[in-house]
Amino acid sequence: MNEHLQQLTQWLQDQQLDVAYISNPTNISYFSGFFQDPEERVTALFAFPDRDPFLFTPALSIEEV
Repeated sequence: MNEHLQQLTQWLQDQQLDVAYISNPTNISYFSGFFQDPEERVTALFAFPDRDPFLFTPALSIEEV
């Protein structure tokens, strides 16, 4: 987990939030290091205060992730 994602996780803990849903491609790249050109399919990063984050992406992109 990179520093940005660790800071987000800590912020979620501090704010007592359950999840962060990030769908902007630039922000996904900032937090995860993965960039995909926006398309009509949903790509999102879910970050949690107490477990590992996961990237929701189309099956066609799994190899890239």
